[in-house]
Amino acid sequence: MENKQKEAEYIFAKCLLDDLKPTDWTKNSWERLKDTYLQSKVSYEIWERYVKEEIETKEKEKLSPEEEPINLIWDKELAEYNIEEKEWLIEGLIPAGGIGVWTGKRGTYKTFLLMNAAYCIASGCDFLNKYKTKKGKIIYLDKENGIPIMKERSRMIKTGLGLDKADIGYICFSQLKIDKNMDIWKIEELIKEHKPAMLVIDTYRRAISFDENSAGDVSRLFVDILRPIVDKHWPLSIVLIHHDRKGGGQGDEMDEIRGSSDLANYCDFILKNQRKGKNIILKQLKNRNAAEVEPIGINVETDEIKFMKFTAGESKVMSYDEKCSEILLVWLAEHKIKQFNTKEAKEVAFSVGIKKNNFFNGLALLENQGIIEKTGHGLYDVINKEAQEDLV
Repeated sequence: MENKQKEAEYIFAKCLLDDLKPTDWTKNSWERLKDTYLQSKVSYEIWERYVKEEIETKEKEKLSPEEEPINLIWDKELAEYNIEEKEWLIEGLIPAGGIGVWTGKRGTYKTFLLMNAAYCIASGCDFLNKYKTKKGKIIYLDKENGIPIMKERSRMIKTGLGLDKADIGYICFSQLKIDKNMDIWKIEELIKEHKPAMLVIDTYRRAISFDENSAGDVSRLFVDILRPIVDKHWPLSIVLIHHDRKGGGQGDEMDEIRGSSDLANYCDFILKNQRKGKNIILKQLKNRNAAEVEPIGINVETDEIKFMKFTAGESKVMSYDEKCSEILLVWLAEHKIKQFNTKEAKEVAFSVGIKKNNFFNGLALLENQGIIEKTGHGLYDVINKEAQEDLV
């Protein structure tokens, strides 16, 4: 027991040191941490011992760096290499041992649909009544909503699935950051203890301390932190909830994901929610392990209070006309617009690459749906406030 305690203390010291800059490896750094819980976990002697050993190791590496052997695979060996059949948490969508992003614009039910997927995995039931799941526990790191909101949302999802309970553990409004060694150590301890099949990070932006546009930091997060965790705790998968940039266009949809493009490059899979009226379309923009599945139309049934149910429906891809109407609807909702003119709407649509013909067709769709009404030459009133509120 004593050895295990010393080992734990040593790990605390190591993680703490790794989160500091080399210039901070002093007793002054330790003094600044007196008010934290670490004071009772790590003695200064252990801290000092690790600092000395770390410095000595780094000095030796400078003099005689250890070279890792290069693993050269010849073509013949490559042809004969036996690849194990891929396992899936959700058939064709979320691989076991994968790291991915679930993205989309606001109001597209990202959190709700991912929670639905999580409860399907935790209970072993089919996702959308169609896609097989591999049963396993879920750890859900909630950075935005808090216990009261998560309680209501989980109740709605469970009611929609006909479940009473499931093996999902929530960490609500936590200060944990997935790019900090001390916090990763805590998360890994939970993973070791509970052995989850999936770790959900909601949201990616709030779980990192660096600028999301920094390619170098994104690379370090995936290569030095997340990938080693997944490899060490296979078949654990990690899913990051993220957001698309405002607007949208007619180009590569992966370019619409906020932040550095390296985020999409390092992911094993990318899933995207897209609104289509009151329902949604789930797209798989990337799948490193197999061919991307076709867009999945999803019917949404909810009273917004007691239940929310998702079922696979029509798999029709959204047209550019429909996409334009959704972009304009989001614009109206975000700015709580009651009246607007054609010029203002054009600026919004054209700024994200919507073409002239698609713009006027998209505007006509909003008229036909009874969301807007033309009141004069190039002038419109928003007459259906509920459509706006659905996206807020």
